[in-house]
Parts: sequence; C-alpha cells; structure tokens
Amino acid sequence: MRGITPSVLTDRLRSLSEHGLVETKELPPPAARTVYATTDRGREVVPVLRALARFGVALLEEPPEGTTLLRPAYAVYGLVTPFYDAGAAAGIDERYVLVVDDVVIELDAVGRGDPGRRPADLVLTTSALVLLDVRRRVATFDEVVADGRIAVEGSPAALANFTRIFRFGVARV
Repeated sequence: MRGITPSVLTDRLRSLSEHGLVETKELPPPAARTVYATTDRGREVVPVLRALARFGVALLEEPPEGTTLLRPAYAVYGLVTPFYDAGAAAGIDERYVLVVDDVVIELDAVGRGDPGRRPADLVLTTSALVLLDVRRRVATFDEVVADGRIAVEGSPAALANFTRIFRFGVARV
C-alpha cells in the first residue's frame, strides 16, 4: 500500500484483527504466504461504505487542473462499484472490463459465470476524471460515450445492462 509506513500498516491491521474485521490466512504453495482476509463481520460494513461513497460523490469539488490525484482503482471502486444494483443484475451473466487511465480493472461476472474463462461482454476505456464528471453530473454517461471520452467495445445490450446495473443515467441515487 502506497503512502503508509509499514509500522502504521501493521498497527492498523492488528487493530482490525482485534476487532474481528480481518483475519490471517495461509495461502497454499506456490504462494505459501500469510495474507489478510475480510471476515464476515468485516464484510458487514460494505453496504455502509458504499452508501457513504454514493452520498459523498455529490459533495466532491472540481479537481485541480492537471490533477493526477484520482487513481484508476479508486475511481472504479469509489465511483462505479458503490452504485451496483443487485436487483438490476438479477438474471444477467456478463463480464465487464474497465480500462481507466490505461489500468485494466475487471469486474466479476454479474451472474454465476467465471470471469477468467471467457472474454468480456463489455470493455469501457476512459479516464478517472471522466468517471468523476459523470458521477458529479457535469456530463451524462450518454454524452461522454457520444463524444468519445468513453470508448465502448461490446454489444448495445451489454452497455445498457452495465449502465442500469451500475446506475449510470439515474438522476437520483
């Protein structure tokens, strides 16, 4: 993890473990190492964090010109996945890949498929700042697709599913 000293990270992981939010697990060979995994109790906070992310997007200020502060993974996990609608995903088995500022981020298949064993149904290529603009309602999803700020590879049906499942185009969240 960038931006955090090993001692601070160790202290935080120890605290999370003491509170029952994470646990250590041993990976089998060839990795053969100890990793931290979220416990059932730790996963209970996910809906709260997603709600906070959805709430906070409207409060975000315009980023400074030329900013590089928004990392691609943060953009996806802060601006896309918190808006996931399980009801909209019911019965859909698709795999989505986002290429954000040249970083490839794969979203698990929405249904029961194995995302590693088949090609993506939809690939979206964009920047973190474009995702931020859409969530801040500076531009609509349809506008950024139409003007090429989001490049789309895949069927119109997969794109429609993606925008519905991740609530792009919904006026209020």
